[in-house]
Amino acid sequence: MTVKIFYEDRIIYNFESMIEKTFCSNGRVGVITRETIFYPEGGGQPCDKGSLDGIEVVDVQETDEGVIHYLGKKNIKIPESGKKVLLSIDRDFREDNSIQHTAQHLLSAILDSNFNIATISFHLGTEYSTIDIETAGLPADFFEGVEVEVNKAIMENRQITVTFAKTISELEGIKLRKKPSVDNDIRIVQIDGYDASPCCGTHAESTGILGVFKILKTEKYKGYTRIYFISGKRSVSDYLTKHEICQNLANSMSCNVLDLEKKVSSLCSQIKFQNQETNRIKRMFAQRVAKDLETMSFRHDERRIVAHYLNDQQIDSDLMNLIAEELMDSGMVSVVLLMNNLDLKLLIVSNYDGVNCGGILREILPKYQGKGGGNNYRAQAVFDDETAMENCFNTISNLIKDLV
Repeated sequence: MTVKIFYEDRIIYNFESMIEKTFCSNGRVGVITRETIFYPEGGGQPCDKGSLDGIEVVDVQETDEGVIHYLGKKNIKIPESGKKVLLSIDRDFREDNSIQHTAQHLLSAILDSNFNIATISFHLGTEYSTIDIETAGLPADFFEGVEVEVNKAIMENRQITVTFAKTISELEGIKLRKKPSVDNDIRIVQIDGYDASPCCGTHAESTGILGVFKILKTEKYKGYTRIYFISGKRSVSDYLTKHEICQNLANSMSCNVLDLEKKVSSLCSQIKFQNQETNRIKRMFAQRVAKDLETMSFRHDERRIVAHYLNDQQIDSDLMNLIAEELMDSGMVSVVLLMNNLDLKLLIVSNYDGVNCGGILREILPKYQGKGGGNNYRAQAVFDDETAMENCFNTISNLIKDLV
């Protein structure tokens, strides 16, 4: 089995080892070395990044044969067994993963010890990490309190130690947050005064290295609660980005950052009122146009039909829909066929079973290069060419006359 040097010394980033086995599958080269400083994917934590003799290592997996380093280059000459190679890992990536993983242990420990809430799963991502906890429907202020407790533990700069137990019996007297998944060679990560948990991942040497812990958001997920969080440099980067955004917004609104929420809230209220006024005016305009169109409707076999080209540049598709709605609500019209020249859209609405709006479009549109669809009672289409839309309109108008 491969000796995992990172368990003996977590800050070794370059190490010379000897190749014990190589293989190639589908052009993908895998290398097993006698020792490795690469953490293999597992326990919710991704594998380390780095290189083997200057060749990028793109994946690291642990198998019964040992730790396999998969190389990024395909169809290269397979290194010979017995050859010494230099293993190098990405220091920043390792340290970031170690910080995020330690933050997860601290978060899960506080949830467990303070609130008796168990962690179900953990995922360490490139932008944020998540845990799923065994409860749902917790209020926002609950997580604010949890965040405060985690940051308190970080400020205390508690030591983090790693020990190994050959058998479970050696763990008697140690209060573990969760049961080990193996019976032998059990690795225990302990955060002084907070947590003791079996874990195969890499971790920081003390909580102070985590810097700042931040819960980004929470959401319900399959009956549990999913917590999104960051720590370390990720938290600093998140703060700087959001501070810059807030400062830029405050400058554009000529206010202090601390007054930004109040300013935005006031602005949203104004926009809401203006939208309401705009919709009211649009509705009045639609009612007026609908009344005019009623007078221009034609009767066909006891049913009134409105077929009209709205060539007013103020009438967009939303307003056209309102006009059609007003016409149908009047109870005087059975079929409405409208088109506009602002966004080249065509609309059919009918309360007569003999006119299948969606069916008409499916039959007619391909001939005029239009796109759209709908159901039996309402359908719409859009065109790239005004002439094609007018021709389609005339064809549908004549067809409706035949149907009713």
